[in-house]
Amino acid sequence: MTDRDAFIAAARSMLGVTWRHQGRQPWAVDCLGLVVLALRAAGREVQDREGYPRDPQREGIREELVRQCGEPGEWVHGGVALMQWPGAELPSHVGILANSGDEWRLIHSYSGGNGCAVEHRVDDHWRGMILEVFDPWRR
Repeated sequence: MTDRDAFIAAARSMLGVTWRHQGRQPWAVDCLGLVVLALRAAGREVQDREGYPRDPQREGIREELVRQCGEPGEWVHGGVALMQWPGAELPSHVGILANSGDEWRLIHSYSGGNGCAVEHRVDDHWRGMILEVFDPWRR
């Protein structure tokens, strides 16, 4: 199993876990918590963020992704997607991309829907929200 596959498997092991702002526990994670815990489970050391508001972009989430993953690039299996909600001023959500043959999938945790970590196909709606993709395995 590659590091990327281990990262995705770790994220998938948290599907259904309740969304909680700043959650970093096996029973509660937010979008960033899901990414951080899955990266660590796959053996990638990352610096976590603490005390951020519900609007993390104002606290520099993009800059932190650049610092830890390098500049954004092409969509890649195991990439971290930076997203902007429709109508929002700035991006404030992250998720994990998985390529399943000819279909892109998104694993993320958010308060909408069922309020938990989910995986679904990247349809036009979600594709339009993805601004940039960062590769934590490139470095």
